[in-house]
Amino acid sequence: MAPLTVVQALPGFGKTTLVADWAWRLRRGDVVTAWIRLTPELDHRQVLRSVLQLAHRRAGRPLVIVLDDAQHLTSPDAADVLVRAIAASNDLYVVACSDGQQCLTMPAAAHGLDTQVIRGAELALAGDEVREWAAAWGHDLTAEQRDRLVALVGGWILPLRLVLDATPSWDDDFAVHAATDYFERSVLPHISDEDSLRIARRLSLADTVDLPLAGALLRDDIAADGKGQEWAAVPIRMLERSGLLWRAAGHAPAWRFPTLVRRALAQGYERACPEQARADHRVIARVIRSARRQHGTAAALGHARLGQDWPLLARIWLEGSWQLLDLTPADFSAAYADLPDAALRSHPELRLPAALAVAVAETPVGDPDARRRFVLQHYRQVGLDYLRHPTEVSSLGDRIERLIAAVLGLRHEGRLREALAMASRIDRELVRLRSREAWAKRSVQSSWFMLQWGLTKVLAGQRERGIALLVKAYDTSPTSPTGAQSAAAIALSHALSGANRDARRWLVRYDAIEASGWWAQALAGGPAQMARASLALDRLDEEAATSALVDPLHHGDGDVWPAYVWLQTRHALLFGSPFAMLSRVSHVRQIRQIELEQGEGIAGALLDRSRAELLLAIGEVNQAYQLLGDGLEAPPLLRPAAARLHLMIGDPARARRIASASAWTASTERDRAELLMLAAVAALLLGREAEAGATFRQAHVLCEETGILVPYLTPGTEQLEQLLALSGVTLGADVTEAVARTRRPYEKPAAMVELSPREREVLRQIRHHDTAAALARSLSVSVNTVRKQLVSLYAKLDVHDRAAALLVAERLGLLDG
Repeated sequence: MAPLTVVQALPGFGKTTLVADWAWRLRRGDVVTAWIRLTPELDHRQVLRSVLQLAHRRAGRPLVIVLDDAQHLTSPDAADVLVRAIAASNDLYVVACSDGQQCLTMPAAAHGLDTQVIRGAELALAGDEVREWAAAWGHDLTAEQRDRLVALVGGWILPLRLVLDATPSWDDDFAVHAATDYFERSVLPHISDEDSLRIARRLSLADTVDLPLAGALLRDDIAADGKGQEWAAVPIRMLERSGLLWRAAGHAPAWRFPTLVRRALAQGYERACPEQARADHRVIARVIRSARRQHGTAAALGHARLGQDWPLLARIWLEGSWQLLDLTPADFSAAYADLPDAALRSHPELRLPAALAVAVAETPVGDPDARRRFVLQHYRQVGLDYLRHPTEVSSLGDRIERLIAAVLGLRHEGRLREALAMASRIDRELVRLRSREAWAKRSVQSSWFMLQWGLTKVLAGQRERGIALLVKAYDTSPTSPTGAQSAAAIALSHALSGANRDARRWLVRYDAIEASGWWAQALAGGPAQMARASLALDRLDEEAATSALVDPLHHGDGDVWPAYVWLQTRHALLFGSPFAMLSRVSHVRQIRQIELEQGEGIAGALLDRSRAELLLAIGEVNQAYQLLGDGLEAPPLLRPAAARLHLMIGDPARARRIASASAWTASTERDRAELLMLAAVAALLLGREAEAGATFRQAHVLCEETGILVPYLTPGTEQLEQLLALSGVTLGADVTEAVARTRRPYEKPAAMVELSPREREVLRQIRHHDTAAALARSLSVSVNTVRKQLVSLYAKLDVHDRAAALLVAERLGLLDG
């Protein structure tokens, strides 16, 4: 060993314990050891006399003298005399244990004395050693507990013991109060170098420190000659050697304080120098933000809030928009909740995230669906309030964000024309913003807006234009949550139209985006699941379709609820209960009445299509006729149901006219395949076998291209065999099996109940008159005439009394007014 060994480390590293153990082992050999504890009151001359007397008495044996608390040896002259005495003696070794600065190393260097310096970093326990020491103290740690302990206290022995002894054996959370108090009261006061303490405190504000950040923070403490980072490495290396800083894992050089050390340093700094601490928080926030570090947004927001950097908080919101809600609720609320009135007045763009932060904070913990609904409700309301009461905003970006919120609010209320007009206005405003603000070109606000504009167009019935905008939103941010929602919406739109190849392609893109931690995962996951459900229904896969539709990712409560209802209807027609689904559709119409009264978009048409198909499936052709009319004047979305209606009531000629006239103008591949199949069946019933075979081949080609098998259920079993024979088509074994195991929703023919004008009048009157005499008086005819008319009416309704007649007429939709 070297003649002089200096063990210099802050309290808590266990240097006294380690040296005492080492000295005890030396005493078991042929070495004389002595221990001298220095105090501030101890006279330096007395220390020297003690050392020299011990050296004189060693009787030729090696002597090791331990000077404990050597920081109290403050006399340079005494230190010089001691060094010369060590250098002049053979087999004399001095170990000086010091909590802080000591004055032995300088004279040792001056006299050329071989000296070893051991610092805190070398005394600190490594991970495996932490488990060994804990076991020696009676604490068995798992690897996960060890890692958490090291993160809390680093390799400091005494704080480690304090944490373990204070933590009950049954508690998985470590008790840190005793260790925290020790760091504050017994460690930090021993950092005698004020410059080192100030630097440590400033660096402790950041969770992780690298050279660029240290250079920016310590610009007042280091040379300002363009070598900030180079000079910043000097104090970092010094703190690392002391054991205060630990090298963080990763490729780039970075350092971290143990959590309790950092907490003690930072809290002491913020109490002693609040203004300077806030200024340093602002520096940290802007360095993190400018570096665009991965996963650094939460840290930048946290430091900006602590530094009261309202301009940066506003800028981060305008650049990140909804993507910021991917942060944990605690991080987002900590940044934007309870902002001072002065901040909201000086930066009105903070009002929207402040309102959302309140919504996030009020959402029950662990209920992401409630959080999503609550936050969206607040966001939409902010936009609608802005439309009703426009206020001055400080920036164009803030106005655009409020207008985007208004688009969502208008769309949610079914006011699609107003929403589209607002979107066109936003598009013009965004062009202006990008020309004026560089950050706007990389802002997620643009992709978020494109997504909302595209969804609105799709829901308004402008499918192709809407998909083009959704593709643009995806291309702008293909790996973000906005990209995931765009891909899912495109997949759903294609799946609903029967463009299944495109739907599968976009589902692959959606699956490639990691969106599992997104705050509103259902906004993307719901449409994606619905697209999968549609594809499963098309291939008659009951298990996959049922699983996709009952998945908790979506509840049909978003703006795409009409698609969800339509998918549930298709499922009920093939595998479920049409009666129950018809009741559900009626309930949806009631609760969405205000929205449907706007008469805009595809919602009303999809509900009508659902109701018509369900009515046909249960044989209620009268009610279906009232909804569909003669068919040729029905909206395009209802044409397949209209053709099916006339096929069911025995009018194949009209069914053929409707289907043939509509097939090649149908807006979706699915409806085109269905109309061609209906036309083929109608032609077969009319004896037009060549036409039936040719039309069936056309339908078959379309079904093969899209993978849609449902049209094969339109013909009855015998009719399908005839059409296959006439067309020369052979179905694959898997298609044949799927068609054979799935029920045909509309196989039974039905008859219309047709009443004469007089019978309708009698039906209307019996609602108000319960005797034949009263009915005769109201109709101005004889009682016998009324009785004959009632007999005819009851026969057509297949009933025997007035009450039953009214019930059946109500069910068939024959009661008007």
